[in-house]
Amino acid sequence: MQNVVKKVYISILTCVIVMITMVATTFAWVGILTTTSVGGFDIDISSSKKNNDYELLISTNGTDFSQSVSSIDIKKQILTNMGIDYSILSNPDDERTINTFFDRFAKMEPVSASLANNQFSDFYAIEVDQSNHTISFTNSKKYYQFDLYLMISSKVPITSETNINSNLLISGLENTITGVECTGSLLNGNPFEPIPSGFKYDLLKDLPEKITVNSASSARLALSVYNPIRVEDSYTNDTPVNTIIYQGGTNEPSLIDGVYSFGGILPEEYNLALKELNTTYKTNYNTIEVLETRNNDIEISTGDPVIWKKQNVDSNSLNFFGIQNQVSTKIKLTVRFWFEGWDADCLQFIDHSNIYLNLNFAVDL
Repeated sequence: MQNVVKKVYISILTCVIVMITMVATTFAWVGILTTTSVGGFDIDISSSKKNNDYELLISTNGTDFSQSVSSIDIKKQILTNMGIDYSILSNPDDERTINTFFDRFAKMEPVSASLANNQFSDFYAIEVDQSNHTISFTNSKKYYQFDLYLMISSKVPITSETNINSNLLISGLENTITGVECTGSLLNGNPFEPIPSGFKYDLLKDLPEKITVNSASSARLALSVYNPIRVEDSYTNDTPVNTIIYQGGTNEPSLIDGVYSFGGILPEEYNLALKELNTTYKTNYNTIEVLETRNNDIEISTGDPVIWKKQNVDSNSLNFFGIQNQVSTKIKLTVRFWFEGWDADCLQFIDHSNIYLNLNFAVDL
């Protein structure tokens, strides 16, 4: 009984919270000529609830772990991954300078990518040729990507009896992606009328003139998780062992308290945003190729918050997150955040609406 009480105690109190808040804007691919910039980006980490013996630490480079990380380091990673050279600045380490530069140039647009063997293909954006009513795709870096590293630190001497093998999870997963309610009209009325026979979703058959959606429904958060390694070692050319994609809305069309979520990456037959795109530009595109590898986006309201599950380990294994046999390990996470262009909620009237990403990591020992 004593061991059980200890595990519950550590699970509750050994919890360092990483909170990333991004205020961003999005637009539908039907407004393809629009661009969007980020209104603000902040990251903070706190450990107000500490266990006397262990704590969760974070790093942006895998070497320097502490109870906090700099939002400037995160922003520099994002800028670099977007192909934006911030070294041209006269003082690239000045917080105000980086913030101003980031807000001006870290522009986002709806993008998409396929996923195979836990790795993403290149992200791409869409281009519509209105003269011949065709759609083409171009590589795009207009999404956020950055790396984080986590480790469990012991504040007491590590001995041969130290045995920490932990789950890593997102605390409060249901609140990870939040947005604002947006109300507007469809460009061309209800594109599902007349309703064909055998139509799957009754919700789409009788849409009102004004509809309300949550801006978060079109957002995606992906976490690529790498195998643990010794804290003193470095990740080199490693590939993720798991990639989890979370979505803000529902997989299938839903209506809750007057707010619609028109579903995730649905085929054109049921995809409201894609219907609007094809109707507006007189194109004829479907999402079959995307669906083949992206039919597993997880709803944050019902998803599993555990991103690394502890496993049985032997004396020679490093496949654990924590401290075993006087060896401490760390885990690398690659975080990606984007607006999913093929999401059925990527409608024109959520343009320039705020979306917030709040990441809260915790351990369960």
